[in-house]
Amino acid sequence: MNKKLEIFIIGSETIFRKIMVNYFMGLGYKVVVINYEIEEIESINLNFSKNTRVIFTPVESDEVFALTKDIVNADTTNLINVIEDHSKKFLNFIQLILKNMLFDGGQIWITDWDDSIEYHFSMPVSPILSELRAATVRTLAKEYSRMGIKCNSILMQVPKEYFSEKDIRKLSKEMKSYAMRYKPTKIEDILNTINDLINQENLPMSGAMLGFGQGVNQGALIQ
Repeated sequence: MNKKLEIFIIGSETIFRKIMVNYFMGLGYKVVVINYEIEEIESINLNFSKNTRVIFTPVESDEVFALTKDIVNADTTNLINVIEDHSKKFLNFIQLILKNMLFDGGQIWITDWDDSIEYHFSMPVSPILSELRAATVRTLAKEYSRMGIKCNSILMQVPKEYFSEKDIRKLSKEMKSYAMRYKPTKIEDILNTINDLINQENLPMSGAMLGFGQGVNQGALIQ
């Protein structure tokens, strides 16, 4: 394990981000947390090196809720505003990160939730934004891999910490299309795998989308 790794975690304040921060700090890494809601992106001072790893946490802005409001009002304003706001912030962050990674390289990881869960459980997922972020990963991989910048994404089933035991029993019964016995993954198990990946100095992939969880929607992984 490379104790010299510097982890920049970018995202809104969520359960997943909080556990991720504590996890990497517990491993002795230098951890920098950047709130996704910061408007003055240009004021952020980034000092990157070859040991830099940038991780975007999932967007938890509920597009379904915004769309429902729009349908009731026969207007698309809410959904458009949600998509536009987050898209601009995400792309501005990416631009800033690439600018600071050009000389030494590094790794960028973009994590998102598998939105299939929305059919069974009310969860703030963002399928449109997730697709936009995945498309960005594929584009960046083509342009920047030769500069030593590896960019990949991870599509995750919503982890155990977001559910009660009652919720899990309900999901286990309903989601037999995913697995004979559905069992949510713990955030710690997800982070253990991410830690293995970011410790590979010569990571042999860029532009990939990995699926974490039991029965992640395979259609979403085939981009």
